[in-house]
Amino acid sequence: MPSIPEGVKRVVERLKTEYSPYLKIERSKAGKYLLYEYKRDKESGKADRSRVVYLGIITEDGILVPARHREKEKKEEKINTDKNADSKPSEYDLKILRYLSMNGRAPVQKIAKFAGLKNSVTEYAIKKLEKRYDIKYLPEIDMTKIRFTGFISFVRFKGKAPSISEIKMALEGIPEVQQVLATTGDYHLAIYLFSMNNNLLDRLIYFIMSATDMKKYDTEWYTTPSSITYGFIPLRDKFFDLLGQITWKKTKESTKPAPGELTDKEVALMRDMNKNGTTTFAEVDQNNRLNIGTSRFIYQRLVDKGIIKRITINITRHEKYNVILIVKITNGEMYDNSRINFFSEIINATHGVTNRYSISTVTFYPTSILLFTQISEESELEEIKREIISKTKGIEISELRISNIILGSICYRNFDSMYTLQYQITQTGKNLPPVNKEGYT
Repeated sequence: MPSIPEGVKRVVERLKTEYSPYLKIERSKAGKYLLYEYKRDKESGKADRSRVVYLGIITEDGILVPARHREKEKKEEKINTDKNADSKPSEYDLKILRYLSMNGRAPVQKIAKFAGLKNSVTEYAIKKLEKRYDIKYLPEIDMTKIRFTGFISFVRFKGKAPSISEIKMALEGIPEVQQVLATTGDYHLAIYLFSMNNNLLDRLIYFIMSATDMKKYDTEWYTTPSSITYGFIPLRDKFFDLLGQITWKKTKESTKPAPGELTDKEVALMRDMNKNGTTTFAEVDQNNRLNIGTSRFIYQRLVDKGIIKRITINITRHEKYNVILIVKITNGEMYDNSRINFFSEIINATHGVTNRYSISTVTFYPTSILLFTQISEESELEEIKREIISKTKGIEISELRISNIILGSICYRNFDSMYTLQYQITQTGKNLPPVNKEGYT
């Protein structure tokens, strides 16, 4: 048999790493290089050489042409697996990322139908995207349903500032703290945290300032309630320690949980899902010594209550850097008359792979909208600011550059704007007829 071209070898080796180690290549009589996969035995996990699936053709220059049904041949799309082609995602990649953002636990068959691909091609594409963008699966939790309010603290150091490691050491053990960002601009830190009320928040801030290593530094704290209206803040694992301390316990006076109260089993499931949103219910049952089927029932109950909105994704690998745009409302009437245009900017703007904005949150002292976005160069930031100002009146814009994500993460995904509050307000304000939404079930 003639030697296999280097381009073909390179693709096969890469697919063995990203997709499956059980691949083989054969050369047809017509000189084409055919790619096959041995399916694995369910019990042993080893390759079953009696079960072979044809995946497609690899061209000599390193292009995988996936196998298609005949009725789909007219829509044939070449999937380039060469490293040089990774910079631009295909339309199918974007559709898959959209579906995973809306339902990270969706069956491959549903995603494949949405993307217009075969199941086997979709399965491979998902694995490739997971590795390429270091995708994490996690639950989107509505914190208001479990009686927590979001707050953001802007911190300014007066004089000498602590090191990143000192800040991390001081704050990482505090479960209420979900996100700590080192920033440049008017403030040195932006801290996002959850608390059940203002009294507990006051105690928490005082504790940080007086009982941690932060006490060694002169600081100014500006803390304001922060209502997230677009996107969400991923929870740190430490937060579930706090939830575990306040779970409902059955007593003579309290025979069932009150609205917003969680049980130990619910917290355990949420914690497991927060580590890996695609973990199986069987694994959750086993990890927490639950009867078979218990975690599936608990998960559905949390979904029905609106506590878990969905399992979504976090695209964590980026080449851009993060910025917080502070859109201060200076004239309420002018802003109100143009806010629909502002909302249209939020829901329509994309960065290709992700939505342009990760989070939109309203703060009250002063009244502002904070927009978390990413840029690759200065001109891009200026263009974003020009777009907002051209569409929105009664505002001023400043920004904080995020130089380091000290704790937590910023969640970027490809969310369907039809499921946002901004979209609902825009539809109502423009008196537009309702449209059919994709179910993502």
